[in-house]
Amino acid sequence: MVSVVADRGDKRKVLVRARRQGEIEALLPRAKVQVTPRADYRFRAHVRREAFEGALLRQAKAISYDNFKNSLDDDERHDFYTAVWEVAWRRQGLEASRAEEDRQLAMFDLAWPEEPGDVEDI
Repeated sequence: MVSVVADRGDKRKVLVRARRQGEIEALLPRAKVQVTPRADYRFRAHVRREAFEGALLRQAKAISYDNFKNSLDDDERHDFYTAVWEVAWRRQGLEASRAEEDRQLAMFDLAWPEEPGDVEDI
């Protein structure tokens, strides 16, 4: 897994970052990876945007799995991605719960008159 941001020093490049050795090289075999032990991402490479775009296109064209996590042979990596998936899944559930709560409140607002005179006498 890599993280990619704009290169502060060169707008023609992106900064590709990784926490595990070999992640950048797997995506960009010719990248010059720097080790930065005290940084939040230990491995970094400044890469031309065109090279990164090409790498992403190659990756996209190579997708043949229908379930990413199950396509992984590395148990440690599978467990890591499963943990990330679970955090995102819980977040999705929270957002869905909030959306449902908002929907129910909106329905209550429609059913409840705003002014006392808006209620018909029975």
